[in-house]
Amino acid sequence: MSKIKFLCELIKDVMFTLTHPSYWIMLNSYEESYDRYLNKIIENKVPIIRGEYVSRVMASPSFTIWTSNFPYGYGNPYEPIESKDRPSRRTIKKLKKYISETNYV
Repeated sequence: MSKIKFLCELIKDVMFTLTHPSYWIMLNSYEESYDRYLNKIIENKVPIIRGEYVSRVMASPSFTIWTSNFPYGYGNPYEPIESKDRPSRRTIKKLKKYISETNYV
């Protein structure tokens, strides 16, 4: 990633965080590689089957993410291994919109 693009993304993340108080407290720590992976899933419109507390991402291999208690733990990996990674706050918002717009139940 170029330095200018990185700086622009950093500024966007800071501004998003400052203007959305409900995102100030998050569970787990940010993981850049997991964040990029979730963004590719959203961009490629990979099917996600919604559940009450978790949702199944039908990527290869499929995995489950936590989709309850928005935004605090939303999008965190749940199964096959529960991890301490989380996506960025902006990705959490995009993921919530993407899952709510899909017709897979």
